[in-house]
Amino acid sequence: MKDKIKLFTAFLLLSVLSFLTNLIYLFAILIVILLCMLVLQKKTTNIKIIKKVIFGFLPVMIPLAVLHYIKGFYEKENYLESSLILFIRSFDMTLIIFIFIEHTNMIKAISFSRNLTFLFTIAYSQTEVYRRILTDFKEAKKSRTLTYESYPARVSGVVRQASYFIQRAIHDSEETSNAMKSRGFGL
Repeated sequence: MKDKIKLFTAFLLLSVLSFLTNLIYLFAILIVILLCMLVLQKKTTNIKIIKKVIFGFLPVMIPLAVLHYIKGFYEKENYLESSLILFIRSFDMTLIIFIFIEHTNMIKAISFSRNLTFLFTIAYSQTEVYRRILTDFKEAKKSRTLTYESYPARVSGVVRQASYFIQRAIHDSEETSNAMKSRGFGL
């Protein structure tokens, strides 16, 4: 029951954040979230969550916010405030999601729906399979590479890995879809 309340609270907070457009309120919410993290959690958990948010969020959102600002520059409008709103709102939402994931048992939180639980279980198991394969790729490359690779060789390797994962994901999704249809899930 506690995990379902956390799920509802997270959805409520994310819904409220998605409608806020005042920069001061968004900063205030960010400060409240960080203070709650400071008071309610262990220091190691806070560092772990913040590292995940920074490494998962900043490489994507900084270019988007900058491009949004540049768009406003070329349209002769001031998009600085809207770029900051976009950035802070997304940062708040990402932080809430990572806190939620860290402190919630997702299986218990979504146990109210048999189909949703089944879909989550399949998605989670696939994620673990792909994570293991990626680790195997990295270890194999590390053990077979003696010298520093050139930039084109590294890019070529990444493209080959991405191609493999895309083909594998398409194949696995078709297999999963057929298996679910045969079990009566009608997806």
